[in-house]
Amino acid sequence: ERNSFLDFLDGYEHVRTESGRITATGKRFFSRSYSGTMTQGKQKVAEMKIFKLGSLISRLLSYTSAKAYGAAMLAFGLLSLIISFLKDYGTGLGAVDTVTLVVCLLISGFAVPLLFFEEPLSRFLQDFVVTDYIFFEFFCIKRIPEREGARGIPTPVAVLLGILCALPCIAVEPWLMAAIIAAVTVLYLSLTSPEFAFFFSVLILPYLSFVPNSEWALSVLVAVGVLSFLKKAALGKRVIYFEQYDLLIGLLVITVMLSGIFLKGISSFAGALLFMVMSFGYFLAGNIISNRRLADCALSAVAFSAVIPSAVSIISFIRCCVTENVNAALQNGYKSTFSSTEELAAFLIVSIVFCTALLKQSHGKRRVLYLLVLIVLLSALVLSGEYLAYLSLLLGIGAYFALKAGALSALILPLLVVLPYLFLLIPSGLLDSLVALLPMNSDLPPSELLSLWGASFSAFFDNIFLGIGIGADSFAEEMAGYGISGADSSNNLFIELGLEAGVFALLIFLLLLAVRLRHRARYHSYVKNSQLSTTSPITSVAIFCLIAYGMNHYIWASADSFYLFFLVFGVGSAALRVTKRERDERILYYEHTKRVHSAAVDIELS
Repeated sequence: ERNSFLDFLDGYEHVRTESGRITATGKRFFSRSYSGTMTQGKQKVAEMKIFKLGSLISRLLSYTSAKAYGAAMLAFGLLSLIISFLKDYGTGLGAVDTVTLVVCLLISGFAVPLLFFEEPLSRFLQDFVVTDYIFFEFFCIKRIPEREGARGIPTPVAVLLGILCALPCIAVEPWLMAAIIAAVTVLYLSLTSPEFAFFFSVLILPYLSFVPNSEWALSVLVAVGVLSFLKKAALGKRVIYFEQYDLLIGLLVITVMLSGIFLKGISSFAGALLFMVMSFGYFLAGNIISNRRLADCALSAVAFSAVIPSAVSIISFIRCCVTENVNAALQNGYKSTFSSTEELAAFLIVSIVFCTALLKQSHGKRRVLYLLVLIVLLSALVLSGEYLAYLSLLLGIGAYFALKAGALSALILPLLVVLPYLFLLIPSGLLDSLVALLPMNSDLPPSELLSLWGASFSAFFDNIFLGIGIGADSFAEEMAGYGISGADSSNNLFIELGLEAGVFALLIFLLLLAVRLRHRARYHSYVKNSQLSTTSPITSVAIFCLIAYGMNHYIWASADSFYLFFLVFGVGSAALRVTKRERDERILYYEHTKRVHSAAVDIELS
């Protein structure tokens, strides 16, 4: 029996029984997989003509000794430092700037220990527990086997390469040259391992404010990771999954891009293109995560990447307490390494939820570690002054228990999202006074927020089909006609999406969320007996918390927050797919003689 489009969205295969009754079998998740799509002849052509040089370079770099890498780094560090001294003394400055000195000394310092090891660097990194975990377990870089006679780059050639890399320091600063080399290394590793691109993109999210053209830098990294994954899938080394979410996200991206093209031309189209590339965070997360280990790595990457920014906020607060006083320190909103407190709060919301999941499923020393991390993250969230983020987390607790309780309870999630709006029933003057008493920073008083929403609604209905175009500039230009100035967004995710991209984009996004909620309710019993019994619902809780926070903040205002949202969505989709696969394997193991939801803890699932 052919299934309808609604059946496709529902996630079940519907069949007609002998009595004529239509039932949902649950046999299929409507997940299509693609791998090895290139013919054998095309694979040979691709490997011979396109990737031959790349494979040769990859083998050379993989089997180059640690000594050769150390010699190249030492040559670069020392020569760069010498060039900087000569430049500064030649121009009369008399001293090398601190950044250049630190960078050159660090590179040279790390190079010295490598000079004593003849084995390939990749094998050298595998011999140490910490580096082995970071590079080969966490980043999933492929381990190289021992091969007798395998050739790498000779040490003299490596020294020459280090000298050549240092020569441009005559015209540019050494730290910039070192950054370029590091960026090329990251792109190379991303091409060889899409998993590296994915996890590295998560780790650098808190530090994008320090990167020039950070949005496009992140988009390049994501695009390279996607291309790497597609290439490996075409060669049969990875599997691409196509599900309901892929279709809906694709429709959302197309709708946004068309709105940008028709309304604002190239200026809005650039923002729409960035929107499209950042949405590939869903593609990477949804396809790379294929088991619990990778799911746990994704949760750990988000949680631990927030530790340093959180520590920066805490240290800044302590310094402010010492130099001023506690009351003054509490009034500050600490944004740490992020561009704004809103971005920090959105990232911390996800980090706290994920860290809670890791804490729940850990034991012993790991549990103590995750508890300490959770305390640090919560402290940073308090210091951010984003009190609506606290409310979002409190609502997330209710969402978690609703999801754990069962299918019907999950339907209260939309009601929980609108719960904060009950505060708006309080008279605006009284509400403004209550907000002013809080020792936290807030963007807009409720009365001004209501005025902004009213103008945004009017603009939405005036531009209901195509919207006004993507970007803060489009919003500011449009709001000027409604008597609103100084605002770069409507401070609401749903209003902003409908206003910028039109009603069709808004409806598609709402459908995307509805399908996710429907699937979580449908597959509730699968998740209960899965290895991902914590990961699967906790990602839904993280999405819920972001949506709740987005009811009073435009959480897609920056590329990193937008990427984070779809990344979390992808992790949740992958976790749900893995639980469905585990369920099918349990049925196969029990040969249909046991209940579908029986636990099979004695089966090791990949």
